[in-house]
Amino acid sequence: MHMLLIEGTIKPGKKNDFLRAWESQILPALKAQKGYVDEILVFSDESTMEGVGLSFWQTKADADRYYNDVFPMQTDRVGDLLGDIPKVRSFSVEHADILNIAGTKAA
Repeated sequence: MHMLLIEGTIKPGKKNDFLRAWESQILPALKAQKGYVDEILVFSDESTMEGVGLSFWQTKADADRYYNDVFPMQTDRVGDLLGDIPKVRSFSVEHADILNIAGTKAA
């Protein structure tokens, strides 16, 4: 299993707009991708503008395909709501014991 950690900021006053776009555009596009497993979106308690998305994938190749082919389009769609260009880091999942992300999830 593989995970992409996506860090970014939302422009002041745009968090609700971003969440609507995330639910109506970003999440459905994620779910349609080959190898998609799950997504977690969190925002800082100290700054509602700082957010992190954790997307889980069956393989690194699936994560890379999303990052290279779909992620740029997703970022463009919500670019007017973002405070900066999101930073993306890639991780291998060695162990997970929450949200059933360690097992295979039906698409």
